[in-house]
Amino acid sequence: RRPAGLLPLFNRGRIKECDTVFFVEGEKCVRTLTKLGFCATTGSGGASNATSHDYAPLAGKSVILWADNDEPGKNFMDQVKDKLLELDPAPTVYVAKVDGLELPAGGDVADLVEKITAEGGSNYDCVSAVEAIVLDSKEADGLDCLESFLSDMQEGRYANLPISGFPILSNEGAMLLNKKIGVIYGKGGYGKSLLVGKLCD
Repeated sequence: RRPAGLLPLFNRGRIKECDTVFFVEGEKCVRTLTKLGFCATTGSGGASNATSHDYAPLAGKSVILWADNDEPGKNFMDQVKDKLLELDPAPTVYVAKVDGLELPAGGDVADLVEKITAEGGSNYDCVSAVEAIVLDSKEADGLDCLESFLSDMQEGRYANLPISGFPILSNEGAMLLNKKIGVIYGKGGYGKSLLVGKLCD
């Protein structure tokens, strides 16, 4: 039966001794990285179970998130990232850049190693490939989703709607869609916070 409370991470004994840990999807990927000399862990229950785990063993470490090459995998790692950044001390979180690896849909680090090996590569080649991805990884922070949201706004995926009863806000809100910076100023009590709140709404 499933234990009560949060689920433990896989490979806890090993990750306790490591400063840098890969977080991947699935035990096969953990074992693949372990054979190459890296430290890795994962959760259980698949890509829909990110919030059910005890991430405390990763507090204060460097954690590299390696998502499966599909939307569910990326969404899963986004949720894991958010949970990691809630830890105290928060780990330094990196997102492995796997675009351009020509992996199949849902492909992961195990698929990458199999691909390199099938092409005649050695263990050294596999280690070098993983290390190159680590070096190219981007540090994640809590603003990643905001950057994506602003990008979507700039590309027209969101429309500015008129705000009933506040016509001036319909005009001023347009600045959010046109890559502009708006400066709101005035004396205390003039309603600056209300204005910003309505803009955000």
